[in-house]
Amino acid sequence: MKIKFKRQVSSSLSTLRVSVIFLLSNLNQSNCFKLTSDVIGSDEPVKANVGEDVILPCHLEPPFNVSTLTVEWRRNKTYVHVYRSMKHDPNQQNSHFINRTYLFCDEIGKGNISLLLRNVSKEDEGLYICYVPKLHSQVRKGNITLKVGNTKNTDGADVTAVIIAVITAVFTAVIIAFIAWYIRKCWQNRKSQFSSLLIFIKKNVLQ
Repeated sequence: MKIKFKRQVSSSLSTLRVSVIFLLSNLNQSNCFKLTSDVIGSDEPVKANVGEDVILPCHLEPPFNVSTLTVEWRRNKTYVHVYRSMKHDPNQQNSHFINRTYLFCDEIGKGNISLLLRNVSKEDEGLYICYVPKLHSQVRKGNITLKVGNTKNTDGADVTAVIIAVITAVFTAVIIAFIAWYIRKCWQNRKSQFSSLLIFIKKNVLQ
């Protein structure tokens, strides 16, 4: 009787163990109850033109606060940006990227570790890696490809130039019109004075 009871207990425990493992496995595959976060880059290349600012997207899924962890951005073996001890660490940053890279510090706690790269040049083109070394996850790196066009988008500059040109033309036309009016008025005054002088001479000198 005792042996039968032990077998039933053992069987029940085995069933319970399998159920728990199955439940944890399902929870781990769910985005809502995932036990670890993965670093996600971009499957599509990011495009920018020379001289523009560009955001290289990277985040953790599901969202996870990495503000106390180290975040590294690299291009090949070059350090683009290093976030360490809750601030930017410039010691390892390549000189080509100094004062041109920024993380969104307010968003790091939400798992957003995207990088802002300013004043893009043709030399910036290539594969970027977003890496969280101490993240407890099998996916600690995200890849982002940046493609850079040759020319800067100058649509905004063109509109500004047109507006300035129109204002300058109108202002110049007003000035020219005023000068013409002033010269004409002065000529009319002088003509009137000359006529008065002739009348005076006729009346007082020639008679």
